[in-house]
Amino acid sequence: MRGNENKSGEGLRDRAIGDLLREKAFLGQEFLTWLWWRSEERGGVFRVKGIGDVQVEFVRFVTIEGGVDDARESITCRGVRAQLREVKIGLGLGKKVSRARISVNTGRIQWEVTILGNSLDFQGLRVQKGLDEEDELEGEDLKGVLMERVFLLREITGIIDSIFVEFMGLRSNPSLWSKEKEGLSSWIRGLKNRAL
Repeated sequence: MRGNENKSGEGLRDRAIGDLLREKAFLGQEFLTWLWWRSEERGGVFRVKGIGDVQVEFVRFVTIEGGVDDARESITCRGVRAQLREVKIGLGLGKKVSRARISVNTGRIQWEVTILGNSLDFQGLRVQKGLDEEDELEGEDLKGVLMERVFLLREITGIIDSIFVEFMGLRSNPSLWSKEKEGLSSWIRGLKNRAL
């Protein structure tokens, strides 16, 4: 009997975590929207503790969403810098970035990754620069390459986590967030005006 209670309790906890993630999904969308703005306002450079300057650039595509449930609309625009007219106008109408392909460059290593706004999950992670590859690997060579890939996965995850912590520090402080929102709103108005 006790085992069933435990499983039931775990199920309730898992549902509660799932509900919380769905309820707070807007934070991931706000993060990606903020990240796009800050990457343009700072020339794409973020200072990451333990690494130094990291350049973030939005590349290839951006998806924006707005609305709720059945009235939800999304637009995906593709382009070299993913700054197409529809995205700019959509941001001006209150839509948020729900998915984006970004490039993250430390100077030594460069990744490209798609980040999903509702969960901050990664998709399609590729190392663009900084990974030594050989055609035929065996034994210790293969083990070394696998360890290097694990290290690179941890590094990109740590970089995005660090930038997200910076965002949450601003987002959770009403006076700091008010200043950020002013800058973000000004940027969105500028994008919309340039798009028209």
